[in-house]
Amino acid sequence: VTLYTSDGAAIEKRLKSKTNTDVVWNQAGKARYCFAPDPDGNAIEIVELPAGAEPALLQRAAIGLTVGDVEKSRAFYGKLLGLAEQPTQDLPNGGTKYSYMAGPTVIKFWQAPANAPKKTGGPQEAIGFRYFTFMVKDADAAQKWLTEAGAKIVMPPTDFGRLARILFIADPDGNFIEFAAPPKPAAK
Repeated sequence: VTLYTSDGAAIEKRLKSKTNTDVVWNQAGKARYCFAPDPDGNAIEIVELPAGAEPALLQRAAIGLTVGDVEKSRAFYGKLLGLAEQPTQDLPNGGTKYSYMAGPTVIKFWQAPANAPKKTGGPQEAIGFRYFTFMVKDADAAQKWLTEAGAKIVMPPTDFGRLARILFIADPDGNFIEFAAPPKPAAK
């Protein structure tokens, strides 16, 4: 997960005081970034934007995925889900980062090394980042268009109490994606 800030020094101070984590900043153009572990060991990226950056950029978050096949993931996120592809970015290790916009959120991914361990699956199958959610008006209508587009439905629309109606699909690597809608009105 990537979080954006205009005050990296304050975040660095809080990380040091709460976790005794030393922050190592890297420069990327006018911005700088660092990584800090959450309590489960997931790497959280913090990007400090330069002074005068658009305020909307500070409201953005990003989700980063290491994928097995970038072309399958590009087809899934770009063609199947219809997200807008952003310009690619060369990575220091020689790879390429691909990014897609989902409202104010960026979904970004890059190719995994051939021997990378696979840790995907359902939300309760492991600790750490397990899925992300798209908000939709109608979960049943979402299932219809997702099925027609060729998505793998791993849980059909299901009522989550009176909170929501949800369904899950899987991306090409088995990462779960939730589509959540308001609950259906109670039958009278």
